Amino acid sequence: MLISCSMKAIIFTGGPSSGKTSVLEELKKRGHKVSPELARSVIEARLEKKACDRETLLRQLLIFKKQIAEEHKHEKLLGNNELVFFDRSLIDSVVYSHILLGFNIEDFFGLIEPEKYHKVFFFERLEFKKDGIRIESEEEAQLIHDALYNSYKKLGCEVIMVPVIPIEKRADFILERI
Repeated sequence: MLISCSMKAIIFTGGPSSGKTSVLEELKKRGHKVSPELARSVIEARLEKKACDRETLLRQLLIFKKQIAEEHKHEKLLGNNELVFFDRSLIDSVVYSHILLGFNIEDFFGLIEPEKYHKVFFFERLEFKKDGIRIESEEEAQLIHDALYNSYKKLGCEVIMVPVIPIEKRADFILERI
């Protein structure tokens, strides 16, 4: 089991440059429990490694492992109906593995229990910006965005679209729908 039914796991997803992290930080300022995007920390820790297929595979495996551990950690720590906001989920890790490495998404769907995710908020994309960690092109970012949306829907998740509005209003929008 990835996430206990007792915890309300709220997933933030969407393509690169959609504002998930900014809204997560806003919710943290308001006193909510949050789980940051784990891929960024893995990539930052391995920046000195030469980019190649092997390195990409290692990074994706580390991200996958960290995501599972993070979801388990919150499952153990939180009680009934406590909220935790996740910047991405295991589904995102699978989609990135598909995009970056050509993994067959269907091979991983059996490992994911999407019903454990209480709500899924899908962020509309903002203006695309590279930040030194993000290496995708505009076209790749859109491809990721579309693949994430399609994967969540295919797994039967109810996807709530988060419009492009100021950060505080996005946070309010989400809180009103929980």
